[in-house]
Amino acid sequence: MIPLALSGCQPLERLKNIVRGGAEAEAEKETTDGERGLGNPVTGFVSTPKERRKIRKQFLSEIYKHVFAREFRDKESYVRWMNILEQGASVEGVYRGLVLSGDYAQMERGRTTPEALNLFASEMALLTLYRKKKIEEYITGNEEKRKLQELEQALLTRFKSSSLFTLKRVLGEEVLEYMDILKSNRAMLSKWYSKTTVRWNSQGIDFGLKLRNSKNSEYHSQWARQNSLGRIQWEVLNRLHRLMNGLGRILYAKE
Repeated sequence: MIPLALSGCQPLERLKNIVRGGAEAEAEKETTDGERGLGNPVTGFVSTPKERRKIRKQFLSEIYKHVFAREFRDKESYVRWMNILEQGASVEGVYRGLVLSGDYAQMERGRTTPEALNLFASEMALLTLYRKKKIEEYITGNEEKRKLQELEQALLTRFKSSSLFTLKRVLGEEVLEYMDILKSNRAMLSKWYSKTTVRWNSQGIDFGLKLRNSKNSEYHSQWARQNSLGRIQWEVLNRLHRLMNGLGRILYAKE
């Protein structure tokens, strides 16, 4: 294991465990509706070493950029994280290593915009209700909608003084936990991914690719059915941070 030179007060061994993030378990052949495995934690079903390394580079550059709203500060940090990925770290593990680092904690300052706070409260309230029954379709009646509004208001009050980077970390953790609930049912995970993607695409934020910006729910559902859990996590986290950065009016810095 490559030592993690992350700033902050967390013990090194704990951060090692966070970064590995259950990569061994995720790499095992889980089933997709009982038919096929989920593939490698990051690269999915890509088979050649050259292609796998290309995907790891793409993942690391993209997730780091949108988590921190800047590029890597130095080549040494980039190489260190690439080494961790090469050792089999999962998407979830690398992500948590980034948002629980001392560097990230230093960015959790100030207050965010009303637009970002509203999006955060809305998504957190939905996830809270989803997790109770492990499915979203039940939020249809007046009672459920009332509960959703109450949750949103409580979240707005609780996090009204929080920074954008705090909201991103909290929402990212909630999204990962919900995907962990759904991962054994690929049909349900794909449907949730599709609905979430279309809803986020309605916010007017550019996600970098024409297909990513599509509001075609069937396309996104099919994409999720055909990709590994790690790739779905990567895509959701990428979208989440791009969306929150945009609503929070964050200007990306180049180091």
